[in-house]
Amino acid sequence: MLRDMAGFPLDSRLPSPGATSSPWHVGSGSTSPNMGTKKSSTWGILVSNSATHVKGRVLNDSAEKSRNLPGASTRDVYPSMSPDGSGLQMMCPNCGASFSEDEPRCPYCGTLNPGGAEIEYLQELEDLKEDTDRLDDAVQGGLVASFRNNTKRVIGIVAIIVVAIVAIFVTHAILDKNDEQQELQSYQAREAFREQHFAELDRLYDSGDDAALSSYAWSLMDDPGFDALFTWKHIGYLEAYDDWEALKSCEEDAATGALSIDDYTWATSVAMHLAYPEVNARYQIGVLTKAEEARAAPYRAFAKQFLQNTLQMDEGEIESFIGECTDEYGDIVDDKLKGILTQRLRDLGVL
Repeated sequence: MLRDMAGFPLDSRLPSPGATSSPWHVGSGSTSPNMGTKKSSTWGILVSNSATHVKGRVLNDSAEKSRNLPGASTRDVYPSMSPDGSGLQMMCPNCGASFSEDEPRCPYCGTLNPGGAEIEYLQELEDLKEDTDRLDDAVQGGLVASFRNNTKRVIGIVAIIVVAIVAIFVTHAILDKNDEQQELQSYQAREAFREQHFAELDRLYDSGDDAALSSYAWSLMDDPGFDALFTWKHIGYLEAYDDWEALKSCEEDAATGALSIDDYTWATSVAMHLAYPEVNARYQIGVLTKAEEARAAPYRAFAKQFLQNTLQMDEGEIESFIGECTDEYGDIVDDKLKGILTQRLRDLGVL
């Protein structure tokens, strides 16, 4: 019989066959008065006689889903059957992907599924027990019969094999448990970051003080949950502001002749992406809303002007220049950009 981490049989989590079948409402915390619950602290799995309900984190919008980014907000969800009808599907709390509830981790982003991990761990222990039993049967049967005159030697060899197998499985289980613990700690750090800093980030964004917003955001880099910043709803706008700030500095350095060809290449790449969002669109960390686009319009205009001043080209020539420096997906090819830009700046006498 499979048992959970506390030693209780897994079957004890399910209601008795005669129990009344009644779905639970997930999210309010209420259950049918005559039914017990067992909750997973991370994924919120509730098991009933009629269905399995999952309380998890889902993505806030379809744009974030397309980039496999975890959402900044939560809502309660129910599981769905897999397309082939083989079982219930989990909703990843980190990236929103669906996968079998028996999986120990999300197959897309690797986030820990404690329920599935526990089942896998217990199944490995059960398999080990079965393997040991079969090995004992083999020792008692064919091996003992074949090496009747060397019983002690055979038993010693078998004991060494069994110990080695057990050691391998135990080591594997310990390593997996450590990995799961680290993943859980990382997840908890990201959640803590959201709770502690997202409200202040929202306040600074609403205040219109972009410089203060950028300064506060990047002051949090040493926070263990800093990765959660890239799931903030205004991260795309913050990226646009930071690109604009970088271009201003490059323009000042260019006026004094302090930029190298590598500096020019980097600045031109940033300006191309800011002025024309379709460039390097696959690497954009956030899609701007209409309100954000209106607010970022001066930054995009500055980037276009930077390109015109640097390349001494009009808008049509710049679009042709971009076409020569990008691939069929609209991604900048760094070597191409550097080569074409170098020749252009030499022709202009800048280099």
